[in-house]
Amino acid sequence: MGLVLRAVDVVRGARWRWLLTDASSGAALADHTVDFEALAGDREAEAFRDLYRFLRWNAVPDRRVESEAEWVDRLGRWVGERILGASVGAAIAAAAPVTVRVQVPDAVGFLLYAPLELAHVGGVPLARRGDVSLVFDIGSPPAPSGDARADRLRMLAVFSLPTQSSALALRRERYELARQVRALAARARRMIELEVLQYGVTRQSLGERVEAGGGPDVLHLSGHGGNGVILLEAEDGSADTVEAADLVRLLRPARGRLRLAVLSACQSAAATTAETLRWLRLDDAADAAQEVADAELTAADQPETVTGLARLVADQVGCAVVAMRYPVVDDFAIALTSALYEGLFRLNLPVDAALRRAVPAAAGERPSPSRPALSIATPTLFGPAAGMLLTPPSGRPLIDPAAARMAAFPPEPERFVGRTAVMIRASQALASGSGRGGVLLHGMAGAGKTACALELAYRHQDRFDQPVWWQAPLREEEWPTALTGLARALEVQLEDRGFAMVDKIGTAEGLRRFLPRLAALLRDNGLLIVLDNLENLLTADGRWRDPRWADLVAALVGHGGESRVVLTSRTRPAGLPAGVLVEAVHALSRDEGVLLARELPNLRRLLHAEPGPERATAIETDRARVRRVLHLVQGHPKLLELADRAAADDATLTRHLDAVEHATSGDQTLTAFFADGESALDDAGFMQALAGWTTTAMHTLPDAPRLLLQLLAGTEDDDRLSAVTETVWPQLCRQLELANPAPAIADTLAPLLTAALVEQETIEDTDDDRDTEPLRRFRLHPGVAETVRTTTPTDVRDAIDTMLAAFWTGLMGAQPGQPGGERTRMVVRAGLAAAPYLLRLAEWNLAAWVVEQALVRDRTAGVAQVAAAHLHRIAAATGKPEHLAGLGRAVMRVDAAESERLLRVALNQFITVGDHRLAARVAWDIVNLISNSGRLSEALELADQAAEHSRQAGFGRWTQLADQTRRLQVVYRLGRPDQVLAEVSRLVTEMGQLSPQRGPDDAVDPFAVREGLLNLGVHTANDLRRWQQALNFNADNIASKRARGAGQHAIAFARFNDYVPLIRLGHLEDAEQLLLSCQEVFEQHQDILSLAKTLSARADLADKRGHRDEAIRLEHAALRLKYTRLDLAAVAVSHFNLANYLSRAGADPAGQLAHRLAAAVIRQLTGEIHELTGTVRALAAQLRKQPDTVIPASLADLTATVEQVEGVRFAELIGALAGDPDTAHHALDTVLHSAHHLPIDQAYDLQSHLDLWERTLAAVVAAVHGDQAAATALNETFTRTAATQDWADLTAALRRILNGERDPDTLLARLDPIDTAIVTRALDAVAGRIALRPTETPDTVQETR
Repeated sequence: MGLVLRAVDVVRGARWRWLLTDASSGAALADHTVDFEALAGDREAEAFRDLYRFLRWNAVPDRRVESEAEWVDRLGRWVGERILGASVGAAIAAAAPVTVRVQVPDAVGFLLYAPLELAHVGGVPLARRGDVSLVFDIGSPPAPSGDARADRLRMLAVFSLPTQSSALALRRERYELARQVRALAARARRMIELEVLQYGVTRQSLGERVEAGGGPDVLHLSGHGGNGVILLEAEDGSADTVEAADLVRLLRPARGRLRLAVLSACQSAAATTAETLRWLRLDDAADAAQEVADAELTAADQPETVTGLARLVADQVGCAVVAMRYPVVDDFAIALTSALYEGLFRLNLPVDAALRRAVPAAAGERPSPSRPALSIATPTLFGPAAGMLLTPPSGRPLIDPAAARMAAFPPEPERFVGRTAVMIRASQALASGSGRGGVLLHGMAGAGKTACALELAYRHQDRFDQPVWWQAPLREEEWPTALTGLARALEVQLEDRGFAMVDKIGTAEGLRRFLPRLAALLRDNGLLIVLDNLENLLTADGRWRDPRWADLVAALVGHGGESRVVLTSRTRPAGLPAGVLVEAVHALSRDEGVLLARELPNLRRLLHAEPGPERATAIETDRARVRRVLHLVQGHPKLLELADRAAADDATLTRHLDAVEHATSGDQTLTAFFADGESALDDAGFMQALAGWTTTAMHTLPDAPRLLLQLLAGTEDDDRLSAVTETVWPQLCRQLELANPAPAIADTLAPLLTAALVEQETIEDTDDDRDTEPLRRFRLHPGVAETVRTTTPTDVRDAIDTMLAAFWTGLMGAQPGQPGGERTRMVVRAGLAAAPYLLRLAEWNLAAWVVEQALVRDRTAGVAQVAAAHLHRIAAATGKPEHLAGLGRAVMRVDAAESERLLRVALNQFITVGDHRLAARVAWDIVNLISNSGRLSEALELADQAAEHSRQAGFGRWTQLADQTRRLQVVYRLGRPDQVLAEVSRLVTEMGQLSPQRGPDDAVDPFAVREGLLNLGVHTANDLRRWQQALNFNADNIASKRARGAGQHAIAFARFNDYVPLIRLGHLEDAEQLLLSCQEVFEQHQDILSLAKTLSARADLADKRGHRDEAIRLEHAALRLKYTRLDLAAVAVSHFNLANYLSRAGADPAGQLAHRLAAAVIRQLTGEIHELTGTVRALAAQLRKQPDTVIPASLADLTATVEQVEGVRFAELIGALAGDPDTAHHALDTVLHSAHHLPIDQAYDLQSHLDLWERTLAAVVAAVHGDQAAATALNETFTRTAATQDWADLTAALRRILNGERDPDTLLARLDPIDTAIVTRALDAVAGRIALRPTETPDTVQETR
């Protein structure tokens, strides 16, 4: 049955009547009139016109999935009732299964893109029913149904990948699509000819493939784009925006053949070994050969994402079009195309029925990040789709091979020969239920260990949830940085799982505490982790240089779950766990070497593997050369590759072979290779051969290519980028007087590429915004690089290190002058990159400076540990106290005890030599360290000593002000805000009288001192509820930032501090606008912690407005975000605030107590004394107010309650903070004991509340004595406070005093302790028994306690 839904009686494009008719008879079934102008005030109307943008700005961040689902559900009900109409919806549902052809005139053309499928009928969206299709009538009348062309169904899949776009999603989509077509071929024998276009998808290439063979039946176009455009690629790989009309012209030649367009937004056999052995006159071996190994693997391609276009294609090409209304999430796009093609090609459904089946299946039962609520309304269908069948005929299809998906891995080896037994055993170890935790591949340099590991990973990638790749440092001296490098790589590649490791490995004990959690992750998830080139982490006898690696490897392989680890190393590690399969990887066997030689192009040419007109004598001569190659290289894969490149020139090959033959003259061990089929050479012999071949290759190169090879070998692996090399190369040539101008890189690099000494690959560099040719990475085999470095003359090595160090330090120096300010990430990258070169040059002071510059800008654990490794080498080399201090600062976050030890040693040395400048700096470092550990009294004493060192050093007044500010910060944390505020006010006045320029004797910038002091003033004034004073301080702070050209983020960060006083002063609209603007900036800068704090602030605002549920919801979202960044102070604030909001909502007493306890325990463990005091006070008040609430009996009970909030990982946080269960339980017992035994006046903080109401009580006294102005002001205040939950009872009692009541028994009845204290003070003041002090109190009463 078919229906037609037409928009008729259209008025001004905003009013129309839906008329639903039977497609066959034309009989009217239902109608509904829509007046869109009258609905314009509905929020749903805004969403209906642009749902994607609406959700973007109205869904709650980090609760986006649930929030969007609520809006989509709300919109669906509205569309069903107000737009489609209940009667129309009911008639459609009654006719199901049914296809409804929707016809709308141009006057209401926006309905073509509106999400009508969201309309609820019977409480379910039409799109979720699976039995209703909406097809928008566009273009030609529906084509007659029928099968596709008899011989095959031709499918053209286009994955456009401009160089600026991300490849990962399209790789997955292409892989899944090809795999699905393969599966259809295997299971259903469907004859589908699948052609895939990728890389270089230009207008020309697309046009040619569309025209070929009359065009495709199905076009799958996936890539970047937008509404009405598609991005193809220009000849240089850049984006080519193709307008809809241009795309139609490209597709028009397929009109008549092309029936469906899906517009989605978002490997050769070798010859036999026996034959080759006979060519080489190894007849006995040829007779023994049994089978041919196929080892040529197809290199992975990389795909990209796109969104769709629709109407014009359907209209002018005359085909059905499945398009996307909104940008589509990758997982949904993949699931949708999978379900759609399954319906079309396996279930033989028409296009309309296949899509209505596919959409709910792809969207899933419930929304998720990978399939958000918007997904159900994203696909739409245009053109002649109703009843159209695309059933492929039976047969065997032609399929483009699937691409690899492992973006973090090096490219799949172009060739892989042999290792059959090793690969079989290793594959078995990787299999589920093998009883193995991993595989070790060990052997000589160049034997192919990495190639084996990659082959295992690429072959088994689909058996694991996530593959992970990491390569150890290639230089022996860099082993201290290895564990940090691995942790950072794991964090990047497992980012979507929230994995964090870097901050857990600072000490051996910290790592041991973390390893059970790592083991649990490996047990519960199927990870394939490849750790390559571990030999530099081991001593010659196989012991780990860093003992932590032994524990780590034991955890990686001993978890007992489905994850597996592949290790490669020249040296076999001692003491490996029994669960590791150990496999030696040495030279290829004779037969494997022969097979590889046949695959290598130049050796294959010498083998004359293809028939040609050559004379028999020439053939014999060439094959004899190959036999000589095989005899001398002895199956060494890297040597075979080098020999093949040399074989491009007969003279070059002969020169290499002569040199190797001369070096091995008389070595009878070589004969075993042909006789026995295996080489008798040991590792040292192979390493000598590789070094000899590389050295010969170096010395046969012209001067310029040889120097370029030396430069690349001397460059750190992460720095072998074209952007670095192209800058350093001309400077190096001038320094060594090679040539000026320097030879072109491309010409100089060519012989290195030809000789296989260097490989290059084009990469996507997200940090490189240059509008130039793509970035390239250069790769050298570790054995080749080691040989080149060893044979490079010392003066050349020093020049290379000097130039590379200058490159990175130059980048650091250039950053402050960049438009828009310093690129901090670049300074960090450059500082850490410069260090290895400076260390090799023994430039200890400069090396320390660049590392510390990086550390100042990025104090994350990863950067700290890399910096610490460098600084440890520097301190060990020099023994200077300044370098010890730098090392102490580096380890401050990861090992506080060691940091303090190092800093105190350095401080004592500075004091001994009378260097007060550096003594002052180190003393302040110690002050910060011990303050953060809660030792505030000790910190205050040391702060005075640090200031004295500054004075004796002769620092200027700005530096002394900086010292006073830092001292006041300690005093503030000690809980003395009155003292701090008075001193801040005095210093601000003095600061205004100083020159704004940095003096010659100052060690600080005046703006930094000014802004630090003003910021302290803001926080102190807020604590004392001096709201206007806080705003004044912050206005000066923001003005200072703007005057020095601070960026948008820095200004937003400062402006955020205004929200508290604005709320407390009642300026709620101003506060809301401030917070929304800050939120937008923090989202743009991906500042998750500041975004979380903004959501907390919005929760505070919602609470002040009495929107308790919204306050709780926003604080939940803030708490989830804060746990992703683990800012302990911020996490504690959110737990505390959430308890308050639950209390004011009268909800969940157990949750109130648990979250307040959580805040107290965190603050107890972190030593936040000032904050802990208030938390314990609030806890004590709650215990007295709610004596029946069950107190958590243990930390486990507390954890179970607070972790009911999504994203809260309280157990993990407390475990990391406490270090052991006893410390954590003691913290809980301590705060509970303190709360139970706190005196009642302290529990309710009575003095603070009395101070808060002092000015209001003075007004009460004045009004009682006839002051009408006071009475008028009180009426305004009481109107506001009476509307609040916290002060309503108190307000009523004070009004009764104004009306003449004085009996304390009646006035104090049923008041809580706070209200009782305030009313008692009011009665005493009215009776003249006490005198009030209103001038010392805040300007306003806050509306909540």
